[in-house]
Amino acid sequence: MPTAGRVRLGLAVIAALLVGTESHAFDAGAAFDHAWTDARDHLYDAPLAARFFTEADRLRLRERLRSAPDIATLADSVNGYLDQLHVSHTRMVTPDDLEFYLYASMWSPRQLDTLEVFHIGIQWERRGYATVVTGLLEGYPAERAGLRRGDVIVSAGGQAFQPLRSFAGGGAQVLTVRRGQRSMVVRVQPVFASPMRSMLEAMRASLRRIDLGTHRVGYLHVWTCLSPVIEEEFQRLVRDSLATADGIVLDLRGGTGGDWLGFLDPFFPDRAGYAAMTVTGRAAQAQVVRPDPLAPHPCYAGPLVALIDEGTRSGKEAIAFELKRAKRARLVGVTTAGAFRGGQFYADREQGYILIVALNHLLLDGQDLEGRGVAPDVEVGFPLEGHAPGDPQLERALLEMRRRLGTR
Repeated sequence: MPTAGRVRLGLAVIAALLVGTESHAFDAGAAFDHAWTDARDHLYDAPLAARFFTEADRLRLRERLRSAPDIATLADSVNGYLDQLHVSHTRMVTPDDLEFYLYASMWSPRQLDTLEVFHIGIQWERRGYATVVTGLLEGYPAERAGLRRGDVIVSAGGQAFQPLRSFAGGGAQVLTVRRGQRSMVVRVQPVFASPMRSMLEAMRASLRRIDLGTHRVGYLHVWTCLSPVIEEEFQRLVRDSLATADGIVLDLRGGTGGDWLGFLDPFFPDRAGYAAMTVTGRAAQAQVVRPDPLAPHPCYAGPLVALIDEGTRSGKEAIAFELKRAKRARLVGVTTAGAFRGGQFYADREQGYILIVALNHLLLDGQDLEGRGVAPDVEVGFPLEGHAPGDPQLERALLEMRRRLGTR
């Protein structure tokens, strides 16, 4: 579970992160020095840090980056260097990144509306100058406007597209979208909301019942495990809305990770059989951490199918791992991200960024998921390059559920 590092943030300081670069002159050299020092001094792998964070490299990069015009430009270059570590949970995020708002919210985990921003409810990845949609929050503007996974957003109002900055004024934008060989325009009105709140509302909006012959199957999409409020709502939805379902399809695709035990509890009578985690920090002393005990409780005992993909990461990989290890669910999709390290946050209020650094090496039941991920029981791709409507992974999950229920 990521923890707060050098700067402990209260609500006022969190809010100041958003205006830090406006109320202080941006100092690329100072921001680079802070990020470099925190990554070098706290990365769990000391020999790796010694090889990558040399003084010669620091001076060379600092000279190249000291004229960066803003924190987002600096972060792009810093992240390019950090990517060479091949270690997850080691990244610099800024107000141009969705993760910035999610991570900052964790310092006030029960206040979901701490950081709000205009957005349209997409997840994305950058491919050169293009923005490719990798996921859409249920019930949010992009989904309502008909955008799909794999769509390439080229521009907004005739200007280069940036998923958050393009909507900073709050007005509707006309997007130019490329779908395969076809180009189209889509008008989208953003919402002003915290991404953490949006992921909660999207989870609620995803809840539905699907008829499979004479059986009714529940579906629920978990976007993040970072918030205790979202964990509690997930448990309530399973208990109050899905308890009578003949089966449940649990969608773990996309989003972020976080604490996972509370997302397993609705499907197990207690925690006695959960995997232990081995945690090793910079001092190279391994500590075995067992889940906190939980009294026996009613749980959903019907068949489960879980959806996973390359965007299933961190704590959600632990959910998939435990469901598979315990033979509690069939996993459908593709191998997960393999991003399983213990991260710690470091925030620079004046320069307006958050740095997450992999503080701990983690093993789950003695297995290292980093770089490997969790493989599905049934492999089904959903490539970004495919532009047909529909969701082949969900369709196969429902086929697996039919087989488990004995439904034609």
